Amino acid sequence: MREEDDQLYVYKLYGLSTPRRIKADKSLRSLIGPKAHITEEQIEKAQQVIENSHVDFKPHALNYINQIDKAVEMIKAESYAREEDYSSLINPLIQIKGQAAMFGNKLASEISAMVLKFVEHYHRLDDDMLDFINAYCRAIRASYKREIYETNSPAGLDLIEELSTAMERYRKKFNKKTGR
Repeated sequence: MREEDDQLYVYKLYGLSTPRRIKADKSLRSLIGPKAHITEEQIEKAQQVIENSHVDFKPHALNYINQIDKAVEMIKAESYAREEDYSSLINPLIQIKGQAAMFGNKLASEISAMVLKFVEHYHRLDDDMLDFINAYCRAIRASYKREIYETNSPAGLDLIEELSTAMERYRKKFNKKTGR
């Protein structure tokens, strides 16, 4: 399909009959002037700021983990309609997955991606799954507490292996319960 066909499909999908043009906001250009030139030195300086900026993501990650812990406690208190609270677990997990590596913790990001895929595959919030999610929270806390940020470090590989083993136990138990 051509790009134009994709655009027409999107327009039809959202009930738009004709394409709309959106003009760029030129407020930045007006601030620096129409003939402003960005030098190589400015570009290098900006790149250094990007590469050397240090944002401590640990408090944010631990805040997300606390959100997951609270959601797990709330869900465990319910005996039915647990699936309604699914997003309260998934959203903080997605945030950690997407941001941890960007701020230096590749292990937390990889573990979160692994767990997210696993949880989305089963899309169940039974007690065993909630216990598994608690194990995930402990792994992320351990990663930040012990400063284990690389996936190929011995401690990082141990955390990944433990979670993989827990996933396999859940798979076997689920298959036994459901006969799959």
